[in-house]
Amino acid sequence: MSKTTKGNSDKWTQARQDILQRMSIEDEFRALGLEIAGSASDDWIPCRVFGKEDRTPSGGINVSNGESRGKYHDFTTGEHISIFDFAIKAGQFTNYFDALKYYSEKTGVALPKKNHHSEKYTIDPWNESFAVTWLAKKPPITKEAFLRAGGCLVKEKNNIRIGLPVYGVHLDTSEPIGMVVWDRLGLDMQTGPKADQTAKMKTVSGSESGYMGLFGLKNITNAEIVWKVEGPTDLLALESVIPEEHRGKHVVITNSGGASENPKQWQVEKVAGKVVGVIADCDDAGSKGAQKWAGALANAASEVRLVSLPLEKTKNKGRDLRDFFNDGGTYEQLLELFRNAPTISGIPLEKSKEKRSDLPQPGEIDPETNQQVLSTDRTQPTAEAFIRTFYTIEGNRVLFNRSGVFYAREGNCYRPVDNAIFKKQVFEWLGSSITVKQYGNEIIQNPFPANDTSCRSAIAAIETISAIPADYSLPLWLGPEPCPVEHPSQIIFGKTKNFYLPTMQKIPTSPFWFNNSALEFDVDLSNRDVTHWGKFLNEIFGGDVQSVHALMEFIGLLLTPITKFQKMLFIIGPKRSGKGTIGRIMQMIVGEKNCCFPTTDSMANGFGMQRRDPGACRRIREKRIPLAGVNRL
Repeated sequence: MSKTTKGNSDKWTQARQDILQRMSIEDEFRALGLEIAGSASDDWIPCRVFGKEDRTPSGGINVSNGESRGKYHDFTTGEHISIFDFAIKAGQFTNYFDALKYYSEKTGVALPKKNHHSEKYTIDPWNESFAVTWLAKKPPITKEAFLRAGGCLVKEKNNIRIGLPVYGVHLDTSEPIGMVVWDRLGLDMQTGPKADQTAKMKTVSGSESGYMGLFGLKNITNAEIVWKVEGPTDLLALESVIPEEHRGKHVVITNSGGASENPKQWQVEKVAGKVVGVIADCDDAGSKGAQKWAGALANAASEVRLVSLPLEKTKNKGRDLRDFFNDGGTYEQLLELFRNAPTISGIPLEKSKEKRSDLPQPGEIDPETNQQVLSTDRTQPTAEAFIRTFYTIEGNRVLFNRSGVFYAREGNCYRPVDNAIFKKQVFEWLGSSITVKQYGNEIIQNPFPANDTSCRSAIAAIETISAIPADYSLPLWLGPEPCPVEHPSQIIFGKTKNFYLPTMQKIPTSPFWFNNSALEFDVDLSNRDVTHWGKFLNEIFGGDVQSVHALMEFIGLLLTPITKFQKMLFIIGPKRSGKGTIGRIMQMIVGEKNCCFPTTDSMANGFGMQRRDPGACRRIREKRIPLAGVNRL
């Protein structure tokens, strides 16, 4: 960071601190609609979370004189923002600088001078050799059209760029208010700190938005037709093909902020009394932007026509006016499209400031596309929407996280979820979702940026929301009402019903029971026909009643979650004496998913599951080795 940049940053930091010191934090938050719910304690005043039903105050604002002064904190989501960001959240401002400027004026604190775009570059003398490669990659743009539009060579950080200036309310009679640049070889340029933040074109920092097209702006007063196109390369392409006989009478301009930019009042006034042709790019954003600009310009122009190009329409990154000419289209054909285009009526500019009350919020489904709407900044709605979509049964959540492991309901119990499969499910769901933002009166939809970072953030939020205590024994009752039984450990969880041993009665199943195993059948005491089983036991034990009772007691304990006895059963006998049959019967009774088959070697080094070895747990799950059997060892 240069000394100049660092010094300017320090000035802005000091200005923000001065503003916060002069304002009444509590009064300003109240004015923004925040409900204060107490008095200051340790520099924090409790408040109710903004925009939510919050019976118990779950937020706070900082009124100290330290670095946290003026901060709003939501203790449920971890959101921690300044009053300037909160003012945007409350809908009072659309950007941080406008909020900062408002409070600076209110408190009488002068803001430092903003960095000017001209401080970032210098204008180099024209040298055609530096532009020849770029021009060759941008047909039908000509050198003459580029220079008429104000094109120049710009040196930015010792790199020679292709530049096109942006003009403000005074148009060509004052200095440019911004600069748009391209790499002279047509390569991508870095637009942000991350490696993937690149673009073919960028606006120099410190630039303001305005009009581009110097020749068109010089001649707009006497123009018969004013072409308004979407971007600077379309401007240069059209400037290149306008015939000599029309030049100066047919002029072309564009705004520097792209299709989503809202027209300013002065931009509308510059076309007063003119015939205007607005040309849209062939995608959703271009179509919406052209309609917005056509409607705004029609408030001042004598006539505005919205021209649609005869090119294939796509949702994103559609073809444009330069493609029309490169495909063989002519200026005369463009004029014919203009003559046949519909006339647009005026739309008052103030409508662009209205907020849509029906705009889908993060976590909701967009009614038009039936896609999930998510936020790139807030992870709580993402986590809630994911659980609601995949892990909710009859309004009840059936996904929990205990000791860092996700458990999902499977039948009448909760089973561990494979980490890789769970991440894949989250990633694919994020990729099918969208973001929805309002720019003026336009709603812009974009695919949600599903990547490794956003996936990790979503999983972390899901883990936080679904966390349950790890220091309570299972089964664990998680319902809002008191536990329905006195001794949860004495419940036998069946396939569709539960059996409570102390009362010998059946109790209903519930997703609020967090248990990791269940039988594959229901306990039915009415069916007591065990003739074949009894005959088999008498044959192999030779009438040893005590051994039969011991075996039956052990099998009965296996059906329950009770682990306090910690007994091990040895069945000793020769080959083909019934040992394997007893083992298979026990496995069928307990259920395959509730058994494991450890070796004597594994027992010599500690009890696998008791060591809480994640690797052992994973191997056991992969081999369908159930938890109940492990607890018996």
